[in-house]
Amino acid sequence: MRLIVAAHQARDREWIVELLRLALADAPEFIAAPTGESALAHWRQDPQRPQVLIAAPVEDLEPDALIRHMLDPTGITGCPVVMITPGHGRESGPALLRAGAQDYIGESWLSPYVLARAVENAGVRWAAERELREARHLLQAIVDGAGALVFAKDLQGRYFLTNQAWRERLGFDDEQAVGVTDDAVFGPSVAPAVRESDRQVLATGERQVAEETFWRNGQRVTYLASKFPLADAGGRRWAVCGVATDVTSLKEAQAALEARERALQTLADNTPDILLRFDAALRHVFVSAAVQGLTGRAPREFLGRGIREAGLPVSLCELWEAALRMAFHEGRPQTVEFRFDSPAGPRHLTGRFVPEFDPAGRVEQVLAVLHDDTERQRAAEDLRRRARVMARLADASRLIHASLSAEEIARVLVEQARDILGTRQAVVDLAWGDEPLQVVSCDHETPPWGDGRSADGWPGGSPARGQLTVALTNPRGKPVGQVRLADRLDGEFDADAEAVLVQLAAIASTSLENARLYAALRLADQRKTEFIAILAHELRNPLAPIRNGLEILRRKAELRDSAARARDMMERQLGHLVRLVDDLLDVSRISRGKIQLQRSRVNLQAVIDSALEATQATLDAHRHELALEQPHTALWTVGDYTRLVQVMSNLFNNAAKYTPTGGRITVQLRQKGREARIRVSDNGAGIPGSMLPHIFELFTQVRETLPQAQGGLGIGLSLVRQLVQLHGGRIEAHSDGLGLGSRFTLYLPLDDGGATAPADELAEAVLPGADTSSAGPAVASVLR
Repeated sequence: MRLIVAAHQARDREWIVELLRLALADAPEFIAAPTGESALAHWRQDPQRPQVLIAAPVEDLEPDALIRHMLDPTGITGCPVVMITPGHGRESGPALLRAGAQDYIGESWLSPYVLARAVENAGVRWAAERELREARHLLQAIVDGAGALVFAKDLQGRYFLTNQAWRERLGFDDEQAVGVTDDAVFGPSVAPAVRESDRQVLATGERQVAEETFWRNGQRVTYLASKFPLADAGGRRWAVCGVATDVTSLKEAQAALEARERALQTLADNTPDILLRFDAALRHVFVSAAVQGLTGRAPREFLGRGIREAGLPVSLCELWEAALRMAFHEGRPQTVEFRFDSPAGPRHLTGRFVPEFDPAGRVEQVLAVLHDDTERQRAAEDLRRRARVMARLADASRLIHASLSAEEIARVLVEQARDILGTRQAVVDLAWGDEPLQVVSCDHETPPWGDGRSADGWPGGSPARGQLTVALTNPRGKPVGQVRLADRLDGEFDADAEAVLVQLAAIASTSLENARLYAALRLADQRKTEFIAILAHELRNPLAPIRNGLEILRRKAELRDSAARARDMMERQLGHLVRLVDDLLDVSRISRGKIQLQRSRVNLQAVIDSALEATQATLDAHRHELALEQPHTALWTVGDYTRLVQVMSNLFNNAAKYTPTGGRITVQLRQKGREARIRVSDNGAGIPGSMLPHIFELFTQVRETLPQAQGGLGIGLSLVRQLVQLHGGRIEAHSDGLGLGSRFTLYLPLDDGGATAPADELAEAVLPGADTSSAGPAVASVLR
């Protein structure tokens, strides 16, 4: 701020500046002016800058003249003016104020304090005058631009001047408006108040602004009327002039706003969330009624108080204060979660602190919305608990369904039920078979039977904290047992606990039925295997005399050709029947675990040669081409030589049967890591893709190739797989489809003492149609 000090005498200027320096804490800029014109010149250099003129008597301008040079068109000086007058100043001071100065001081009253107060008062009064002027300008602009009503009345209250807006709004034409009185305009109830307002304007000679409300055409209207007196040259007031603005809509809006605020207050007081508003000092300026439900204290006990003054817990005060300061400082919402011990018990709440901005964009207040999350958290925790229970039920279901006996199911059920529901004791009673079955579980070592048990079989004694029982039923709903729990570790048994136990009982009931069916199936399978064994044995007994009879007939040379052909046919069918019976016997022995392998170190090349020799007749009959690929170095395994030859013979016979006459069969022996791989491939009938997963199952036959089966029962491949598995190996089948041939690949573990053929020698050891020392013509490249 700049202070312009005008005085004719230099000592006066210096004295005034010195007094100001002593009085003002902030050191302003001082400009000393010896004349009035120089003071005006300094002021005009920067009229927008904050400055104050302190003027003592100068020679070039009278005090009122100096003031007039600083007046703007509205009659206000361009900056605050303090005049220093001779003596006490009472003679000339009031006139200077009327001329436009903001304050005056008599020379005899000059002191640092008085001068500082005068400068301060001048600034305040000058600002007030400017604000008043701006308000009047604003009012005039509103009246002129918003269709204001303009009127003038004489001393008898008769209207002699109105504008078009006045006449249109009040319903008068030009002639009717002349001479009309307030009784006709406002009615007898309002007119007296209007006349009293006019009287005050005429009596005081000052402008009066008032609201005038009346009914017009059944509607209540309100006008803001600004009235002022009209005076002649002699100062005699002879009329009242006014400008009235229709503020009905503003009043209605104000009433609506007040109603809305009341509604918002009602809403805030009735919402379950707690609404709090804080000022910059972190004091409560608004508190909704819901706070009483949480704290047990009325909202008025918080208003005007800080968080700590409200008696909230220290930890909560620190948390809220940090969130509030962040919201005020950063202007962004903050969220906190906290626990509060209410009269109704502990509650979990989420608080969101939202900054509220003033028109300048500064954070003025912060609104806090506190939401009680207790029930939601309880529900979420309940869902998590249920999810854990469901996961444990799923694990229990897997364990129970994996059990194949009633005793094992009962054992798993009793342990899982007790573990999931957290009990000290659990018992499963089953009416199973000829004898009842009971399985118990307890959280300490189970006492011996009859020592420590309760009368109803609880292993830890009679229940102390309640019990829960659920029945086990079969598919027809008939009870087959029960599961009992007692002494829950965490609370009492409730509906949820019962539902879990019912679910476990249902799972166990299904598994018990499956176990019953499994036992029945095993019994039926055992009886079937025994029947097959007996049948094969009984079929084999009459085969020996039949074979002997055929051999006798063979030795009789005098048989006719027809008789010889009949004998040969009977021999072939007898051989086929013998092979079927042998296969049935082998399947029966394997199923009952009674087959015994005569294990020794076996040369796999010799196994293949023996199998080819055994099937040579079949290969010859079909005129197949055989390709044999095997390494020069022998591959050895440990197994039953006869059974391995049986495996390979079955594979060779299959390939021969299902390959059309003149087909090609490839036999390949290779080493793959620590295993020997034997692959038998043909270009015969092939296998449908849908049958590949079942091709090794007992009695499985491909319908499309039944004519080539030559009366087989579908036993051979099943027998092959079982024999291979008994040797620790595996077998796989592959076919691209019907008519595209088949490939059977057999893997057997190599003996650790066996030789290993080099990879390059294996790749070249391909001997299509090669002869072997034992196979003879069976390994010829073309068999006729």
